[in-house]
Amino acid sequence: MRSGELIRVFNGRDGEWLASLQPASPENTVDRQKPRSGRIRKKDAVLLVAADKSCLRPQPYNEIHATLMFSLIKSKQVRLVVEKATELGVTSIRPVVSERVQQGRTLGVDVEMTKLLAVATNAAEQSERLTIPSIEPLQTLSEALCSIAAAPCSGPRALFICEERSDTSIPLLDALDEMAEQFTSKPFESEPSDGIFQRAQIEPIFLVGPEGGWAEGEVGRAIEALNTAIEVGSALSNSDTYAPTLQVWRVSLGSGILRAETASLMVLSVW
Repeated sequence: MRSGELIRVFNGRDGEWLASLQPASPENTVDRQKPRSGRIRKKDAVLLVAADKSCLRPQPYNEIHATLMFSLIKSKQVRLVVEKATELGVTSIRPVVSERVQQGRTLGVDVEMTKLLAVATNAAEQSERLTIPSIEPLQTLSEALCSIAAAPCSGPRALFICEERSDTSIPLLDALDEMAEQFTSKPFESEPSDGIFQRAQIEPIFLVGPEGGWAEGEVGRAIEALNTAIEVGSALSNSDTYAPTLQVWRVSLGSGILRAETASLMVLSVW
C-alpha cells in the first residue's frame, strides 16, 4: 500500500473510521528495493485517524450475541461455515468434538484455528460488519456446554440442539413460536421486520451435530452435564448475572438429512 492511502478501520467497539496510511518515521519507511513505488512496509507504517470528522459508522448498540456450535467436520467445510456464519452476524464460533468425529481429524487443529480467524476477518471485511466473531478453542461437547453455562451474560439464553429425525425434537419454527410467546407474548411471525431475539434480547446458541448424527444418548449426557454446571455455578456464585435463564430446545430441521455445513447455515437464517 502507498503512503497517504485511505483505509476504513474498525476495532469492534468504536465504529468504523477513515484513516490514512503514513510512515512511522522519515528514515525507514520506503521499501528500498522499490524506490519509485512509494510503498510502505507493514512494520514501518502507522494509521492516522482524524477523530473530528472521519467516523463513517457508529458501532451498533443493540447487537444480539449469537453462538454457533458445530461438530468438527472436514477443513474445507469448516472454513465455509466460519465464512458464512461471520457474514450472517454470529459473534462466537465453537467447534466441538462429538463421539462420532473421526480419530485424526483433530490433528493440527491449533494451526487450523489461526487460519479460521483469518477467514472470519476476511468475511467481516467483505460483509462490512464492524466486529469479528471469536473462534473458541476446540472442546468436547460436554466441555463446550459447561463453558457456556459458566460464561456470565446479562440476559436469557436459548440453546437449540439440532437432531435428525428424533422422537424427542420439535420443528425449529415451533420452538421459536414457543419461545416468542413465553418471552414476548407475541407469535414469532407477528412482527416479521423485528426478530424474536432482538425483541426479547435473547442470546441464541445453535448446536449442529456431526455427519451421521449424534451417537445414541450423546445429547442427553451433554444436557445432564450442562444442567449440573448451571446448578453448581449458581450455588457458588453470588452474582445475579451468572448463568441466567438457559432454556434448551431439541429441534429438527425437517424430514431430510442435511450436510453439517448446510444445517449450520440453515439455523442461522432464522435470526
